[in-house]
This record gives sequence, C-alpha cells and structure tokens, in this order.
Amino acid sequence: MKNIYELKLMEETFQDREQYSQSALSVRRVPGGWIFTDFEDSPEDNATQARLSSVFVPYNEEFHPSVDKRDEGF
Repeated sequence: MKNIYELKLMEETFQDREQYSQSALSVRRVPGGWIFTDFEDSPEDNATQARLSSVFVPYNEEFHPSVDKRDEGF
C-alpha cells in the first residue's frame, strides 16, 4: 500500500487484508484529508465486492514520515 501522505488529490490506493480474509481497504486523498473505505466480499457472489463503510479522516501531520519528532520536543 502506498504511503497515504504520498497520494495526490483524488488518487486512491488499496490494501488487501490478511491472505484468507475477504475484505480490503481503500484510501482516497481528498481536499482536507482522506476517505477510508472498507470492502467485503458479497456472500452471494465471490466475484464482486460490497462496500461496507466509509469515513473521512482529516489531514494531520502527526504521523507524516518527514516530520522530525525531535523538533516537537518528543
């Protein structure tokens, strides 16, 4: 999965859950943050996925890889 801080506006990245799991996670960069969407395989048809839920996560540099924690007193 691509680092979410590297995503361009409206770019999306996917992460499959564990090997035997039937779910995946999508992260899309939007103005002001990201939209995380969980997917799960439909029980009726294993070839399609049904959307479970989406949540907006506001942009925050707390976990940004280029932020040096020493500058913040940590």
